[in-house]
Amino acid sequence: MKEEKDDIPEEVSEELYYSDEEYYWLKMEDKNLRMGFTPVGAEVHGVKTIKIKPIGTYLVKGASFAGYMGALAGGLFMPISGTIIDFNRDLLNKPQLINSDPENSGWLIKIQPSKFEEEVEQLQKVTPEKPSENETEKE
Repeated sequence: MKEEKDDIPEEVSEELYYSDEEYYWLKMEDKNLRMGFTPVGAEVHGVKTIKIKPIGTYLVKGASFAGYMGALAGGLFMPISGTIIDFNRDLLNKPQLINSDPENSGWLIKIQPSKFEEEVEQLQKVTPEKPSENETEKE
């Protein structure tokens, strides 16, 4: 089994990333990435059925992690290299969650990234804003 090095800095723990090419969002969670479609991606793909590769599968950036049928048909491709460590089991019986709630209950997979430092620069980064002191003082 390939040994993974931990190359994710602590300060990225709450950041959100977007992949323009495939319309994905990726959210850092405990040094892993949860991934799903943006609302635009869900609309473009219109997923009706999906088949995700098994947990433990290592894939390089650009490799297919799932096949689907819907408005289009084809493969879904990794925006970053890594190992699939989990997938959304709710999609087995309710794949329409991908279209109706892509940013929450319709998430796709969790990835343990292997080349984060090398590949993260190709993604758009969004850091969630923290409330200002004035906002936190309001009751």
